[in-house]
Amino acid sequence: MKVFWGIVAIGSAAMLISGCTGGARKVSSCNECVQNANRSATEYCVSWDNNVNDLYCANPCAGDLNCQLGYDCVPLLDQGTPNATSGVLRKVCMPEDYYAPHTGMVRIMAGNCATDRRYACYSDETCLYDSNAHAYLCAPLCASNRDCRANFSCMPRQDVHGTLNWVCMPDYYYPVNQKIVRRMGGDCENNANYLCSQGETCLYDDSNKNDPAYFCAPPCADDNDCASHCCQKAEGGNFYCTPVTYCNH
Repeated sequence: MKVFWGIVAIGSAAMLISGCTGGARKVSSCNECVQNANRSATEYCVSWDNNVNDLYCANPCAGDLNCQLGYDCVPLLDQGTPNATSGVLRKVCMPEDYYAPHTGMVRIMAGNCATDRRYACYSDETCLYDSNAHAYLCAPLCASNRDCRANFSCMPRQDVHGTLNWVCMPDYYYPVNQKIVRRMGGDCENNANYLCSQGETCLYDDSNKNDPAYFCAPPCADDNDCASHCCQKAEGGNFYCTPVTYCNH
């Protein structure tokens, strides 16, 4: 959702509504997407949750206000745009009503979402700066991995004020050689709803007896193996990727 102020914003809104950019269209094949030297005519082939049976040709964006009303600027993987590199992260305009309200999608903002009200996040999001996207993001807060959509994980990230929050982030934001620790909403060893994936180990923090925290953690050799940059020894002597809050170095 975008809020506009003043004459300039109203003019921008009118331009976006009447123009042919800042939106997306559903297609049956990536071959339908247009590639043009003129950025305003460019479309990238993307899909929600990497579903190749649900493709869109979407216009690129630098932030939310580059998109038509009813669209958000979001990070999605290229599914095979003609004459372009597939599998890379694209910042594109996609319809809000496809995933709204608030189902764990990260939104790219064109400015500082913590200090500029034009880019303010929703109440259930937090503002952070992401070096992978080279942009400010409004990221949805989460209590566990079940709060996030497919191909997203509930991860610890610092917001622009330096406060650590648990937020839903796309798994594909991180290099393939970096491993992700995920926060789970319940016992990941004994509860079928929260079981870890193959190659992960269920870790828990029971310092709060009334509300223990559970994590699905991959093994690691050093901090560079982990997206959290924190490889810690757990009980039993093995090393796992852990949230940065548990780092003791």
